[in-house]
Amino acid sequence: GYNLPAFGILLYFLILTSAIMAQWQRRETVMLVSRGMSGIGVLNLTLIEQLILFVVGYPLGILFGMFIAWAMGFTASFLSFTSRPPLPVSLEGLSLPLTLLALAFALIARLWPALHTVRSSLVTEERERARPMRKPFWFRFYLDIILLLPTFYAFDQMSKRGSLAGLVTDRPEDLYKDPLLIVVPALFILTISLVTMRLFAIFMRLVDLIAGKIPWLTLHLALRQLGRQSLDYVQPMLLVIISLAMGVYTLSMAASLDQWAIDRMYYKTGADYRFTPLPNDEASTVIDGSWIPLPNDFAGVEGVQAATRVGEFSIRITPVQNQEIRGRFLGIDRVDFPSVAWFRPDFANESLGAMMNRLAFAENGILVSQDFLETYNLGIGDTVSAVINIESLMSVWAECVIVGTYNYFPTVYEDSVTVIGNLDYLSTLTGLTVAHDIWMKLDPGVDTENLRKKIGGQFIITVGNPVDTRALVSEEQSRMERVGIFGTLSIGFLATALMAILGLLIYSYASLQERAYRLAVLNAVGLSRNQILTQVVMEYAFLALFGAVAGALIGLFASELFVPFFRFTGEQGVPLPPLI
Repeated sequence: GYNLPAFGILLYFLILTSAIMAQWQRRETVMLVSRGMSGIGVLNLTLIEQLILFVVGYPLGILFGMFIAWAMGFTASFLSFTSRPPLPVSLEGLSLPLTLLALAFALIARLWPALHTVRSSLVTEERERARPMRKPFWFRFYLDIILLLPTFYAFDQMSKRGSLAGLVTDRPEDLYKDPLLIVVPALFILTISLVTMRLFAIFMRLVDLIAGKIPWLTLHLALRQLGRQSLDYVQPMLLVIISLAMGVYTLSMAASLDQWAIDRMYYKTGADYRFTPLPNDEASTVIDGSWIPLPNDFAGVEGVQAATRVGEFSIRITPVQNQEIRGRFLGIDRVDFPSVAWFRPDFANESLGAMMNRLAFAENGILVSQDFLETYNLGIGDTVSAVINIESLMSVWAECVIVGTYNYFPTVYEDSVTVIGNLDYLSTLTGLTVAHDIWMKLDPGVDTENLRKKIGGQFIITVGNPVDTRALVSEEQSRMERVGIFGTLSIGFLATALMAILGLLIYSYASLQERAYRLAVLNAVGLSRNQILTQVVMEYAFLALFGAVAGALIGLFASELFVPFFRFTGEQGVPLPPLI
């Protein structure tokens, strides 16, 4: 699903290259036919050329493909590689029918233009060279307009599913139940690119009219060439636009997925490092946390920037009469929490600091999710009754006031109701310092194993249940699903860029070779070499600018639409937080 766009561009590259080769040899082929060679003879000649290429290229392609598969095993992120034991590769996964299908596709792409050339004559050939009369197949039959319907349908279906993860129920192969949803980004880019090239042809007609009003000869000739030969530029321009759009889309997807992997780990833990303090002294109790050092004491440890207290307790809430909801009470220290916790601006309609200020207005204030507020028809300022359990040994009753809402909050998932309140309020209710966890913000590169030993030795406590978020991120980046996805995106990006460059260079060389006679005539009738060079530079500068702007805009638009759908981790469901 991630690599299908690169396959599409590869096939188009084959078609374009074959068409350029056939066009390059078109005059020679027509000459051979006019001298008596039959169409079968031309096809046989082309077939023999292609078969020689297959004999040389097929084994080299297989070997190079295995090398790429081996190299993908070292992927850490997009276009980023790391040192790890190499993954074994073998011919076990080689699909001979698919490789033969690719060869057949390449052969047809080569024979079809040659067959079309056989039916031509020297007169029609010269007329076509003077001003192309035959438009591309998709242009003549309005394939670009027709493709708008399945593209819109596929986007609508994907919007209803939410993500690729929604397609997977039991096994990854479930993705192929509706293959159109997997290829919809590539289909969208192809369709919009085709429509853009139709508009390009219309725009070039206007350029041709403008050229007649310009007295500067060099610019006049450049615009005339662009206007009258615009159909010649459609195929290579289409490759450039599609490749650049796919490159922008791939880069955006890779950057988004890369950051999402980090965001998911931080959302799961809440901070760089967290642990549960356990007493070494048997006289200390687990319920009373007065023996736990203060956050400022932990902040004094080398490598620790800041620390805060966070307590998790079970809660029974009664938002309306005779209806009890079981959930989780997350008690925080509103003063220290913002400087330690990981938080993203899209998690709430206001900043984390503003949310903490709301908790400061009322000691018994709580923050609830927006969904909770809407489900139970509550509002800001409403009071709910709650019973909070302290270590399953003590329960306290509280009247809590809703002072604010959130959409997402670190460590909060949709499987249970979570309210966020002041940890000190529990101390007021119980008359003691309730036991709690410690969350920390660390300096970059800190060795958390040494940090654990320092904390245990300095404060004479046991660091229980330590969680190192950076280690979780590193572990996530080494998962094979991620290695496969980012390896695919990296190779696909490089391949599309390479094919776009090669396609444009091949076309440019063939085009200039074909125009050499006309350029020589212009030089003979008085144009200087510098004027001719300037004309050619103007033409390609315009085409490059048009292709760059169109490809980039289409790629950005596709990224905004489709990247959020590719929230796939190999797990069932869609993990939080949302992908940006």
